[in-house]
Amino acid sequence: MKGKACFCVALFLWCSVWTVASTRRALVFGLGQQEDTRWRRIHGDKDVELVVQMLVKAGFTDIRTLMNERATKAGMEQAFMGLISRLERGDVVYVHYSGHGQFMTDVDGDEAERWTGRHAQWDEAWIPYDAYMTYCERDRGEKHFCDDEVARYMQQVRQKVGAEGEVYVVVDACHSGDATRGVDDECVRGVDVEFMIPRQFGTEPAKAVAETWLTVSACKPYQLCFEHKSPQVGKLTYALYRLGERLFSMTNGELQAWLDGYMDANPSRLPQNPVVSGKRCLREKRK
Repeated sequence: MKGKACFCVALFLWCSVWTVASTRRALVFGLGQQEDTRWRRIHGDKDVELVVQMLVKAGFTDIRTLMNERATKAGMEQAFMGLISRLERGDVVYVHYSGHGQFMTDVDGDEAERWTGRHAQWDEAWIPYDAYMTYCERDRGEKHFCDDEVARYMQQVRQKVGAEGEVYVVVDACHSGDATRGVDDECVRGVDVEFMIPRQFGTEPAKAVAETWLTVSACKPYQLCFEHKSPQVGKLTYALYRLGERLFSMTNGELQAWLDGYMDANPSRLPQNPVVSGKRCLREKRK
């Protein structure tokens, strides 16, 4: 009986240490320029400093950043794999992307049709440094970081941190819009040119991946994503910087309401409505 009691005490202490010992880790991508000069110069790279400041204040100790020419498709994939290799059960993970966004052909058929000037199935893509605006020999789609690929990496993140780990993804980019001309003097992150890939028909459509992490997107898919004029950084990034460590204790509803209020108080010429979706944690942590 005494041995059983000792075992129970040891198990309790182990669980307590395991809960307290979680590490806060982050991966931050910021792009303001691309190899393909048809992409408009933006200031996603300037977002990185603000994001890092916010994370340090929130207790993050493992923060890796990739900017501009280092943030190629291969570089971003390596950064994801490095992050995943370091993760432990119960960790808090924050992944941030600031840069251009673009619609690209959904080759595996897991997306619903949407209207972008034509009815078609589109994936939403992050634009690494070496991604080109249109299909060409240098980029047949493999240089784009489509939402399906991001989701597969995030699935691995979730598997490593477990149901009690917290996982956040912030995307300060738009998926459509027009970055070849500003709206007045406001800087827009995105392009109104879809990346068209010749699609192989007749294959079974893939199943959509469940969103087992919390995603904060800068705008709805059909909207533009703007930068502040001063400081010249992403509007969503600056909003989260102002929010600070409160981000990590808010419910989805509280965060959505706060962001809506921020955008209403700092309007652009056209609406920008952030979207909060998914779940940061699949099971309540032990107290």
